[in-house]
Amino acid sequence: MTSFFLLFKSIVFLVVIILLIQITLTYVNKFNQTQSKNIEIIEKLSVSKDSSMAIVLVCGSYYLMSLTPSSNQMIKKLNEIEVREIQIQQMVDTEFQQKRQEQFLMQCQNWFKKFKKKGIKNGKAD
Repeated sequence: MTSFFLLFKSIVFLVVIILLIQITLTYVNKFNQTQSKNIEIIEKLSVSKDSSMAIVLVCGSYYLMSLTPSSNQMIKKLNEIEVREIQIQQMVDTEFQQKRQEQFLMQCQNWFKKFKKKGIKNGKAD
């Protein structure tokens, strides 16, 4: 039973460390990107190894662009309705990610509470 508890504890700590790394990288990435007042990449999707599609905000207008190492092309200027849909989807995605993180943290807290209630002492379960 002791080895099972140690294995479980190691897995939980590994998951927590990975979560902390992900949060740290997301936070650092916000400051690492070059900030521009007039140009911003809203969303980027890799299509293949060398090409991607991006929604770009340039001076208040949104564009769908194709990005490759050799060229960047504007595919379409997005209208107001499409822009609103993108903004709504971003808000929904952000809320969903926050709820998932909160649920994960709550599950971790519940697991620790269960083990505490069982009276685990000195690495041995009762």
